[in-house]
Amino acid sequence: MTLISPCLKEKNKVMPDVIKTKDIELKTIAESGLNWTVLRPPIVGSGNAAGNVVASEKDMTGSKIGVEDITDFILSALQTKEWDRKAQSWLRSKSR
Repeated sequence: MTLISPCLKEKNKVMPDVIKTKDIELKTIAESGLNWTVLRPPIVGSGNAAGNVVASEKDMTGSKIGVEDITDFILSALQTKEWDRKAQSWLRSKSR
């Protein structure tokens, strides 16, 4: 079972062991029987919440998101089943 996208693996030639480890991590989580959500923000910044978060199961590398927006997204995700048992949920703040 491979849960990391081939596109991301192709890009990560500098740290291939990190991708291999993430595959093992996600496989272990997926096979645990638990309800889980993996969020992987590419760049985390600070500042006030912008309130305009986009989440996707596709690669969204190079985007920046604030800690406050991540927190808001997590609290929102706990209220629905939309992100249950999904990995590679990249987050970014969309421009207004």
